[in-house]
Amino acid sequence: MSRFEKPFTPDQDIVAHPYRGEAEHQLAADVVALCQVGASIIFGVRGLDGAPIAGLGLACRIVDNRQVRLLVLRKPNDDALMALTRDSRIAATFTRISDHRSIQLKGLDAVIGAVQPEDLRAATRQARAFRDMIIDLELGDAFAAAYCSYEPAELVAIQYTPDQAFTQTPGPGAGTRVAMDDARDDRSDA
Repeated sequence: MSRFEKPFTPDQDIVAHPYRGEAEHQLAADVVALCQVGASIIFGVRGLDGAPIAGLGLACRIVDNRQVRLLVLRKPNDDALMALTRDSRIAATFTRISDHRSIQLKGLDAVIGAVQPEDLRAATRQARAFRDMIIDLELGDAFAAAYCSYEPAELVAIQYTPDQAFTQTPGPGAGTRVAMDDARDDRSDA
């Protein structure tokens, strides 16, 4: 029996995190949880010619609720990593495959660095969780194991500070900018 939930909708993020142009300093707890659950991670950067280059992330660690550390394999992401050394803009989309909830976090200050022990622990935990979700999709143990396998020595970290967030969950409203933090404007309009 599948553990999958009812599909998430963009409206759920739009209502939960309405963008009001406020200064945002920290990521909302549910966004942090989504990024670190063992999500499907796709990131994009700009090539030298301005064309987009997509990369595949293995895991993510949020530092101090402010910084995103994407953990990626060096070899399959060589082109994206090379482009990132010339242009530090990045967009990463995190999708929880159990309900399709997707959030995109954009930033302007991405840097590539070595992985830390905390990163390796996060990668192990998240790759295992993602593997289990693939198995729940009945795609087979062998496929799940192969898709989620990695050599720790091949990992690098991309760290950046998000400055924009968008709901990317499929459906009406996908692409809508949302607030990144839990701050609410409780003032009455009366």
